[in-house]
Amino acid sequence: MPRGYGYRPWTKEDEAYLIRNYGKMPLDCLAKQMGRSPKTLPTRAWILGLFQKRVYELKLTPEDAAWLACAIDSEGCVQFRKRIKKQSGTPSYTIQVLIMNTDWDYVMHAKEIVGFGYVKHQTLMTNPKRNSLYRQMYVLVIQGRSRVAAVMSAVYDHLIIKKERADVLIEAGKITPGRIWGKRKADMERLEMLYGMMHRMGYGRSGKYRPSSFSPIRYHYFGA
Repeated sequence: MPRGYGYRPWTKEDEAYLIRNYGKMPLDCLAKQMGRSPKTLPTRAWILGLFQKRVYELKLTPEDAAWLACAIDSEGCVQFRKRIKKQSGTPSYTIQVLIMNTDWDYVMHAKEIVGFGYVKHQTLMTNPKRNSLYRQMYVLVIQGRSRVAAVMSAVYDHLIIKKERADVLIEAGKITPGRIWGKRKADMERLEMLYGMMHRMGYGRSGKYRPSSFSPIRYHYFGA
């Protein structure tokens, strides 16, 4: 039974046409050709796993790529996190690249090269029980599979220490799980496999994050 006036069910032919053309032409033109409202296409594309994902591509000079690779190898940290959602019990995966230094200009220069991410100001403590301040640490946080994959791809040729981990992060950046059960199940299994690879390297993290006694405990955020 129709759910409202003017409702037209999606047929296999409609979905096949949407799969072939979504993202290849303006949304208004595609909706007009299909005889549907432009508001309904993104929803159906998301169900089919076709939602448009912003693609990040870094075009760096050889000098900037080498400098950023050195920063990631020496002052950086890569993380592949896995968390279990309380309500559904399904896993959620997040990858990050952190560039840390006590020099503000150093971290801001890394942010200028990358063009995205945010800087976090942390107050480190040597003895949290006595509340004794140690020094200030600035951290550039690059988060999101597509963003991290773009950064690691841009500096891949210059990496030495974290080159093997970059392969895992770049591969994870290609995965965008949709809502179709078959596709989503395959993508989630692939992410779990990549997480296992990173975890065996010692760069995975599962469950709830609990900072150690020497971890930063005060945060201030700069930029977006």
